[in-house]
Amino acid sequence: MINTQQAGKAMENTVLITAIGSFSSDTAIRSCRALGMRVIGTDIYPMEWVAQSLDVDAFYQVDKAVNAGAYIGELTEIIKEEGVTLLMPSTDAEVDVLDRYRQELKEAGCTLCLSGQKTIEICRDKMKFARLIGEFDRRLLIPTGYVGDTPEPEFPVICKPADGRSSIGLERIYDQAHYELVSRDHLVQPLIEGSVITVDAVRHPRSHYTEVMARQELLRTPSGAGTSVRIFSDWELEAVCRELAEKLQVIGCVCFEFIRDEDGHYHILECNPRLSGGVAFSCMAGYDFIKAHIACFTGDDIEVNGEIQEMYIARKYKEYIM
Repeated sequence: MINTQQAGKAMENTVLITAIGSFSSDTAIRSCRALGMRVIGTDIYPMEWVAQSLDVDAFYQVDKAVNAGAYIGELTEIIKEEGVTLLMPSTDAEVDVLDRYRQELKEAGCTLCLSGQKTIEICRDKMKFARLIGEFDRRLLIPTGYVGDTPEPEFPVICKPADGRSSIGLERIYDQAHYELVSRDHLVQPLIEGSVITVDAVRHPRSHYTEVMARQELLRTPSGAGTSVRIFSDWELEAVCRELAEKLQVIGCVCFEFIRDEDGHYHILECNPRLSGGVAFSCMAGYDFIKAHIACFTGDDIEVNGEIQEMYIARKYKEYIM
């Protein structure tokens, strides 16, 4: 682990943002800087490979989160050295590990900007999440079962790992021969065609107030990150997301994903218990979800958003000499 930049004196609020090569990190860094915070960044790749490393006060290359012992050891060392007070994870792999090491982070003097363990447990297990949705509102539910318990489904179907992320391991299955090759501990769901709808939501644990913003993802990467979107308002969808955030006891920002079918009905796919890869779209559309996310862990109030204006936003990439 190498500190690639000079570390200055830690300010009262120093935030560590992980995986700063991810889609959400650029906006997170800019929002934290606008709040006057000192920003530390980590990534599994070296500084020269990560453009956002130019925008942080100190950058550290760390081990992969799947190597939990080494990863946590490196993070706690950084937290102590840099005086980190807030830790903001960016990927599901990190969420899974950091959720298990809350006590070690607390002892290092750092607040983990993440919902509680029960919330993470439900959100990161797609079967548990489906059961909760069945209790919450069956109209939103996509029927979900294990492949091993569903020998002959009605095709086409979707099969995926119960703890999957970013469409990794997801398959569309159209016949029995292919289906019989799928791992029996994978989940199976009917294939529903339609538009992907993503809703950023931030819930304050004290006031229980939840702010939301929805977007239709018009173009997406193979891993499921939107590149062209339409921001829109749907008060019924927004109300559902507020109620679901309360049901899940969300703290801070999460991202709900839905499929809206050709009849306009919403079917919920999942809740990602972290900043969404497209949170920049919501911030650009007029509400700073990063600022609100941080407020949920510092005891500050979150702002109420005004009327949501429909707009189209497209993402482009920019090159930097490192």
